[in-house]
Amino acid sequence: MAIHLYTENWIEPPASSPTIQEQFREAEAYLNSPPAIQERISRHQGGAPIPSFATVKADLETIAPHIEPYSRLRHIVVVGNGGSIRNVWALYQAILEGNTAKKIHVLDSTEPTGLLGRLLAEASGLSPENTLIIAVSKSGNTENVLLETEILHSRRYPILVVTSQSDRARLYQFAVQRRLPWVAHPEEVGGRFTAGQINSLLPLSILDGGLETVSRIVQGLEQAYELCAPGVPLQENPAKDLALRLFRAELLGFCDLFLPIYCQKLMGIGELIVQLCHETFGKDSLGISVVMASAPESQHHTNQRFFGGRRNMVGISLQLAHFEEDWKLNNWLGAGEFLALEHMGVVEEARAQGLPWAVLTVDDLAAEDIGKLIGFWQYTAVYSALVRGSNPFDQPAVEGSKRRTSELMTLLSEATPLDLDRYKARAAFHL
Repeated sequence: MAIHLYTENWIEPPASSPTIQEQFREAEAYLNSPPAIQERISRHQGGAPIPSFATVKADLETIAPHIEPYSRLRHIVVVGNGGSIRNVWALYQAILEGNTAKKIHVLDSTEPTGLLGRLLAEASGLSPENTLIIAVSKSGNTENVLLETEILHSRRYPILVVTSQSDRARLYQFAVQRRLPWVAHPEEVGGRFTAGQINSLLPLSILDGGLETVSRIVQGLEQAYELCAPGVPLQENPAKDLALRLFRAELLGFCDLFLPIYCQKLMGIGELIVQLCHETFGKDSLGISVVMASAPESQHHTNQRFFGGRRNMVGISLQLAHFEEDWKLNNWLGAGEFLALEHMGVVEEARAQGLPWAVLTVDDLAAEDIGKLIGFWQYTAVYSALVRGSNPFDQPAVEGSKRRTSELMTLLSEATPLDLDRYKARAAFHL
């Protein structure tokens, strides 16, 4: 079981640009210096030289007591945003979706026509009798999570809370006041890096009825952390290698990344990759924009952008090497084999046009491989931030809109009219 990184036509610095050549050399030298990497990590992490996601171990025994009480429920709704839901969804979709009659859903907004509306209407087979709500917020103060949890509790849905144990965490106070069961969210690990932490593993364990699957996920993560650690040389470290390639591409103006996913069960992984890239190293006016798309359908639209549009895009495709069932399309060709041929056509066209392309191949959908894939991308994102001189562990630009929403909430009351139609009323055109 393994993942495999293939690269083709990757970019080299032009001889006419000594400044960029020097930046290339400096970046390579930095990633080849474990002390320099660890010094910068420790600077951003309060003295710890290894990313906390690789050192903080989830205590799986704290999960065990919560499995049996909810074993009869067929639906688990994880309420949250960002890393609070992206990791669990990526893991569920790749490993467990379709393998059990039970389902995980993610509630990430108060959209009336979305999942919240169906829960309140007890539609789509969802009801307090068969659905567990797991509310996740590290800060405990995410406005929509609080509102959604409160109203679902009022409708008698069973609630399990994952948050920080703090007097400032309103979600924690809500759980204590209503005597709801709760589990501590890891303080040291940022949400997008919590694939191996309690908040991600708890819903999966309840769904799966045990700890075997999540234990194998953790094993895969730990294997990736060993292979991609700061002390592993650049030439042997796939995360450092890809981070360096993406940084060099950006220096030469390749600021967009096309990420086609050639397996529906890996789409959640694709969404997590987008978050890891954007939130970890989209800072200080640097970073790449990731265009993630379902493939091979993307070949019928975004290939036009990649091959025919502005030459500022690199490609990384994600594929599965082995499908458990590969239906025969005819006497000699399987469905998975034809999918691989379609993918190969794109890679070969990139080669023919001299465009940079990489292929990530996952052997199969085993829990260890999926854990290893996520761990690889976690470290790739960290090295990508470090080589740009950014802090890998914060997300300052994410907080601004959250703060404005909270400020607007404080201004509201039943007597205050809502000016929510301003963008419609002030529109320049009305079609």
